[in-house]
Amino acid sequence: MPARARWLALVASVVFLEASSWAALWVVGERRGIRYRTYDGLIDPWRSQMEEIVAADGTWYQRIDPELGWITIPGATSDSGAITASGIRATREYAAAPPPGVVRIAAFGDSFVHGDEVTTGETWAAALERALPGVEVLNYGVAGYGLDQALLRYECCGARLSPHVVLFGVITDDVRRGVSVFRPFLAPATGHVLTKPRFRLDAAGTLELLPNPLPDVAAYRAFLADPTPKLYDIVRHDHYAPPVSEAGPLDALASVRLVKLLVATARRSADDETFDRHGERNVDAEPSRIALAVIRRFVERARASRAEPLVVLFPDRSELDARRDGRAIAYRPLRDRLVGEGIPVVDALDGIDALAPGWTTEEILRRVHYSPYGNELVAGVLAGELARRKLVAAASADAKSGR
Repeated sequence: MPARARWLALVASVVFLEASSWAALWVVGERRGIRYRTYDGLIDPWRSQMEEIVAADGTWYQRIDPELGWITIPGATSDSGAITASGIRATREYAAAPPPGVVRIAAFGDSFVHGDEVTTGETWAAALERALPGVEVLNYGVAGYGLDQALLRYECCGARLSPHVVLFGVITDDVRRGVSVFRPFLAPATGHVLTKPRFRLDAAGTLELLPNPLPDVAAYRAFLADPTPKLYDIVRHDHYAPPVSEAGPLDALASVRLVKLLVATARRSADDETFDRHGERNVDAEPSRIALAVIRRFVERARASRAEPLVVLFPDRSELDARRDGRAIAYRPLRDRLVGEGIPVVDALDGIDALAPGWTTEEILRRVHYSPYGNELVAGVLAGELARRKLVAAASADAKSGR
């Protein structure tokens, strides 16, 4: 073949390869949401929001926390409620110790504990306190928390005000949050643009804490100025980080970007496990194993503080709709494993069925979280369970004895 013909054939092959690579990049990007990314620019969609939070050292309601990632600001107020000086969502301060004869309950967890979308008086914690005379319910919930953050908050201050009973709220999405570090990778549009700690399991199955990678305003400022060095660690420990590659001089070629994208995706997939089986959480996958270990540790720490622990499973929209449609409930395998281990569990969905036959999702939820009616139902479920398990009675006896 003449040299000119060979060159034309080579050029045609390169053109075909690049055109095919462009098409492949478009297809996987549009249909699978997998796009070529480099560390440069990875946080750009959230940069301005992060800069605003850093400039103010928080939002109107939350601030950066070194250990927990973020926390509600003591003394903060909003249209729907307020945070006390001790960091509890309430309309009043609570004494350092429960008064004689008073049963004190403390609740830890995410926005379903905090009570997003309703006023403080409409939360299930407030409704439970009204339903049980002689009982105080301290609401330590923080929007956006994973089980890891809820546990760490309990360990840091859960025993400080001497609760007799400690509730640990769990929703299905909390399991995923346990393998997340940078919240926007998991939930890009939630408004939480900060980093958090997470646990991993060592070879012996023991929880090992990976601290919050950006513990303060100075760390965030350094990160925003040059994010790439810190992103290496964040991406490595965040299951939901997108496939990401080093930027290179040949990135102008679609074929190069495609190869690097495939390699990065293959590495991420190699670490993946099937999170769900037939619509239910796979309790043998890493996120569930970590969640189970966190819950076990919560139970151990609560009992070590002479408090009675109770794990509360809250149904979100997916579980409510699944119940209505006769589909599998995602958290049930997790619940069954906990019950099999002797851990005290309340499945609020079963209780709602009993209290309000014929309920609808639209009655129980506002947009994402419980409506005032939904919160009243949850409070009713918990009041019944506390009485059935004699936790309130046992705690009252302890309180009267001067515990």
